[in-house]
Amino acid sequence: MKINRELQEKILKHITEKFPERPEEEFYSSLLQQYGEKEVIGTILYLKMHEMLLYNESAYLDYLESEIPNIVWSLITPTEKAFDFLEDDGGLSAILGVVTVKLHQDTIYKIFEQKIGESDIKKEDKNFFLRELSKMKDVALSKLIEKGIDSIPASTLIALLKTVVGN
Repeated sequence: MKINRELQEKILKHITEKFPERPEEEFYSSLLQQYGEKEVIGTILYLKMHEMLLYNESAYLDYLESEIPNIVWSLITPTEKAFDFLEDDGGLSAILGVVTVKLHQDTIYKIFEQKIGESDIKKEDKNFFLRELSKMKDVALSKLIEKGIDSIPASTLIALLKTVVGN
């Protein structure tokens, strides 16, 4: 199945706009006509995998007799993730949830290499630290980052925040 972002958006917008009412059968019929049963059902299943919508297990009627599950459109309801996904600000999940920032290992190495290069230590020391940095495994790198963040004085953090938020 090919991922169809346009179809995903249409489904999510419809079910969130209709909520708490049931989604319209006419809308579902038009999707089936435009995209075909396999693509629409596949997209609904994909959205469920990402916890964007829910439907009762009874939505799989006659699944054993058909290659494609028979989704009962009227039983589909959006989750909070669907609403938050459609909002530019991330919705309540962004306000209440934990934010996870992921940096790839090579990105972290490049940042550290640049900082070592900018430092005012002797060239031999720079080379030593660059070699040691290249030997670090994930756990050691994680500890280094944690200690680095812990070593930032609160006043430096506040000054940095002021430059970012413009206060």
